Amino acid sequence: MVIKKLTKNYTEVPLFWAIFDLQKYKKFISYIGGNMRKPTVQNKYNLTVADIRKLKVRDRSKIKEPLFWRNNVISAWCILKKYIDNEFWLRIYDEDAKAYGGKIRVSFDVLDGMYTYRFNQFFKEKDIENEMDLKIQELALETINQLIDEGILIKPN
Repeated sequence: MVIKKLTKNYTEVPLFWAIFDLQKYKKFISYIGGNMRKPTVQNKYNLTVADIRKLKVRDRSKIKEPLFWRNNVISAWCILKKYIDNEFWLRIYDEDAKAYGGKIRVSFDVLDGMYTYRFNQFFKEKDIENEMDLKIQELALETINQLIDEGILIKPN
């Protein structure tokens, strides 16, 4: 039997995570209690996660390596940013893809996709429990800023 403990920002967190090698993860739990460092990435376009999910492709010809990698199984160009156990995925599907044709999908995952990290606004202390949470938000926003700056994505009006 697997016992699971729920926290406010994670869908599920196995109880073993709370007791597994606490010293190793001590610096990553330091934000609980309000000691969060200042973010190093600026939210240039005042984006929320909901806004990112509504972004549109402006120029498909710029979607290529090395910034993206190709996943032919799902007919999409992908970006994966990872920090320790947290991941940010961005997938831009081909117009003729069988599933999600022409759409942009983003996700924030924990422990190699076993769990979903949920938040809506970037850098809100209530949604950031540790350095991993803050760093993955920074990596995601930095990536999205770059894609908008380079004219690959556009924020709809």
